[in-house]
Amino acid sequence: LARKIRNYNTGKIRAGAKAAKSSWLRTAAQLLIPAAVVASYPAVNGWKTETPLEERLEETTKETQAGAFLRTHRWEETFSEMQDKYDIEPYLLQGIAMHESSGDPITVGPTGDVGIMQFIPKTAAAYGLNVYENTGDLAAHTANMRRLVSEHNYNYESLVKIDDRFSGEKSIEAAARFLRDLHDRHGSWDKAVSAYNQG
Repeated sequence: LARKIRNYNTGKIRAGAKAAKSSWLRTAAQLLIPAAVVASYPAVNGWKTETPLEERLEETTKETQAGAFLRTHRWEETFSEMQDKYDIEPYLLQGIAMHESSGDPITVGPTGDVGIMQFIPKTAAAYGLNVYENTGDLAAHTANMRRLVSEHNYNYESLVKIDDRFSGEKSIEAAARFLRDLHDRHGSWDKAVSAYNQG
């Protein structure tokens, strides 16, 4: 596992290996390594974990795997609580967050997906999240959300008051409920992850 993580970080292997034969296997492969990174990154890379998280965040960028890990780790208490509350496979929620948003709670994706867990409006509303201007037009919604983030100067505290998907805590709990429902419907975590990835 340590070798796989090191190889992933140096670009020698990539998530979504060519050997994967179906969409759910590809999705599982894409999430496996980020989940393993969440569990093992500090030990594998010899991080000094006593360094304050804020200082480590300043030393990373969104494009790096280390940055994704650190941003995701900020929500570790919430992830752990929801993992236990909804009986989710360990580190699966963290892996999804790393894969979907690189741990960034104010990310806006290309198809109206917003927040650390990248909820589209329909799914977010179904799981009790308040969604800003949900008109059903995903292209317009995406543009509106990107404008909103820019107008609020990327301010997390301001954005969470407008759309619940920007809230790390609310999004993670909704994602845990959604993932648990998908597992119960499909009978396995890999199929649940594939279904999550499809919205």
